[in-house]
Amino acid sequence: MDEDIEGDVGSLDIAALEEIRAEFLALDGLVDHASFDSLLDPTELRIHVADGIADATWCRFDIR
Repeated sequence: MDEDIEGDVGSLDIAALEEIRAEFLALDGLVDHASFDSLLDPTELRIHVADGIADATWCRFDIR
């Protein structure tokens, strides 16, 4: 079952994304870095993890 959200889902809550970013960064040693796709007009938060899933050496989660 594909549950991916496509299309317009409403306005971006930047304050909520900043809170989510802070929570991920508080996970000591797990998150390599967390950044927004754009500083002027952010549309997603990108969480980079230094250790990947299975054989992957890294992974990234995009949060919109």
